[in-house]
Amino acid sequence: MAVSGGPDSTVLLHVTHGLREELGFELHVAHFDHRWRDQSAEDAEFVRTMAAQLEIPATIESAQAKEVAGYRGAGMEDAARRARYGFLEKTRLRLGSRFIAVAHNLQDQGETLLLRLFRGTGTAGAGAMRPVSGPLIRPLLGISRESILDYCARCGVSYCTDETNSEAIADRNRLRLNVMPELRRIWPGV
Repeated sequence: MAVSGGPDSTVLLHVTHGLREELGFELHVAHFDHRWRDQSAEDAEFVRTMAAQLEIPATIESAQAKEVAGYRGAGMEDAARRARYGFLEKTRLRLGSRFIAVAHNLQDQGETLLLRLFRGTGTAGAGAMRPVSGPLIRPLLGISRESILDYCARCGVSYCTDETNSEAIADRNRLRLNVMPELRRIWPGV
């Protein structure tokens, strides 16, 4: 399971940990530190500690600075995504795991759809993310970010906050911070 330490993946870890015996599956935490932010090592340690407290094995790796050096904006995001998913797949294969659970939620789905439409996708891309795509599974895809944060508050689940998510430095952030609030103002149910 991919765990960044943010609210989405932390909730997914806590919920699946509670269901693992009942549903008969094993968990393994995988965390990839891109080393972009000063506190990214703290996020990695948070994930390592949380996995240890839940008695779940963890694989934690970090990027070499040269892997993302020279990238800006969307290029940097794409390089990070490729490095992260490469690490997750390598970890899955090493462990002999069938799936990689990622914590994309309903807002991520909407953002992905809009980004693909704005970039000129065809009908296949207009489907956005699928709940199951090869070894990737997205159990939270139909859950709102608000519900995830509410779960954290009600259940006392701690998580890390990536301050770069509040900076309009990449396409997804600009969409999340600038476009989506305006769309919600015009169409509250969007």
